Amino acid sequence: MSAKFYFYFFGIISSRRRMERGELYADQIPQKTASESGGFFSPYRLRVSLDLSRWRKEMPPHNTDDVRIRELKELTPPAHLIREFPCAEPVSELIYNARQAMHHILHGMDDRLIVIIGPCSIHDPKAALEYAGRLIEQRKRFAGELEIVMRVYFEKPRTTMGWKGLINDPYMDNSFKINDGLRAARELLMHINEMGLPAGTEYLDI
Repeated sequence: MSAKFYFYFFGIISSRRRMERGELYADQIPQKTASESGGFFSPYRLRVSLDLSRWRKEMPPHNTDDVRIRELKELTPPAHLIREFPCAEPVSELIYNARQAMHHILHGMDDRLIVIIGPCSIHDPKAALEYAGRLIEQRKRFAGELEIVMRVYFEKPRTTMGWKGLINDPYMDNSFKINDGLRAARELLMHINEMGLPAGTEYLDI
């Protein structure tokens, strides 16, 4: 039995049972042949009788659910962003090496210092790339003493008023196009890593 036939057959059985309970009324019509529109699957023309008065009585007088929510929009799945901005092998190697270096420093196997430096929150990707271009020179210059990582934060979790960050409001106009913000954030991180500069960000618990 195909899925389409099963659901249609189940609907007919359900409708017949509702008719027996007095919830549906039907005028029986002649069964159509297979060559006619509807085939053998239109034995009844059903008219639904709804008790609207009882339905209205069951509804609360005032809406109290999600009263501060203006609209709901789906976020881009992480897999889509990863496919749109894939991590190339040189970037993957840079990230791995930087993490290993910091692990060794934190466990006393490397006497260098970790320096995480950069903007508290990114608002202009072009300015961030310019900053990264200057910082990479210092990373190379002090590679023997410091493990320099660029701080790249996209959100402002402790800000209760005003702008919430690049991911939440990338255009800084209260449009809150979060999907655009997610793309801008991953693209910026990829560009910074491609320059040879590790980046550190803050992942929030949504």
